[in-house]
Amino acid sequence: MEEAVCALEEMKHNGIKPSLKIYNSIIHGYSRIRKFEDALFFLYEMKGIGLKPKINTYDGLIQSYGKYKIYSKIDCIKVQGQKIYLVKVKVDR
Repeated sequence: MEEAVCALEEMKHNGIKPSLKIYNSIIHGYSRIRKFEDALFFLYEMKGIGLKPKINTYDGLIQSYGKYKIYSKIDCIKVQGQKIYLVKVKVDR
């Protein structure tokens, strides 16, 4: 994950706007290793630069929350007729 984040930072430093695919890869990577706070950091960073998350953005988070049985972090709502799962921003301390 360190190399992926370094590549992302290098892109931003050189004035290159990272794509949704790049952010999704980082978000999913952190989710797979149970670093959800890092995954959510990059989700919010992505939104902050104007990239809109897609269903597959949330999919990686949902799969990992399910894998680790952290069901309290998942909410389901309907948006424009599609079922979209959103991750609650609730950090347990």
